[in-house]
Amino acid sequence: MTNRLPARFWVQAVGAVLFAVALVAAIVDPEWIEAFGIDPDHGSGALEWGLAIALGALCVAFSLAGARTWRRARAAGTS
Repeated sequence: MTNRLPARFWVQAVGAVLFAVALVAAIVDPEWIEAFGIDPDHGSGALEWGLAIALGALCVAFSLAGARTWRRARAAGTS
């Protein structure tokens, strides 16, 4: 039995963490897009909330995919 997980797992795990950090950043500073001098939603915050929802969905998707990869690797005896 080897203690190696597939590279796919690590990509999924890192992706989940990065999307989670981006989600927290989008929630903490909901006007971060305006800091770049652009205002695509005219101050309504709709774009920022849309990004927060999308980042949250990506975080969940990557987390579930990583968990599935981990379970498969464990069942195959590679972790």
